[in-house]
Amino acid sequence: MARKNTAGTKQLGAELDSALVDEFKAFCSDRGDTVRKHLEMAIRRHLSNPPPKPADVPPLPPVAIPAPPTATDLIRVDKAQESEETKLGKLDARAELANDEAERKENGGKPKKPTPKGKPKK
Repeated sequence: MARKNTAGTKQLGAELDSALVDEFKAFCSDRGDTVRKHLEMAIRRHLSNPPPKPADVPPLPPVAIPAPPTATDLIRVDKAQESEETKLGKLDARAELANDEAERKENGGKPKKPTPKGKPKK
């Protein structure tokens, strides 16, 4: 049943957790005081010493999520890897040719004799 406001007062209605309300009523009755008195004291104490306001944190900028690679992109990567492998293979071949030429110059223009396979002679 709603009560009528008396001069200089207002009603405040809020739904709270039933266990909290029961605990608060038991607290007030143990002290022999009214719920109104302790509720007013709690509100005044909270207002005189409030918790800090939450800091206004600016929202983070949106993070751009890269699109998954397309088949064309994957083909480009494969071709780039192949060309790198081809370049490395050509460099290896050139290095072998350069080594062979250096050996020929050391041997008077003759190719290096192949090492015999099998057991070495004692």
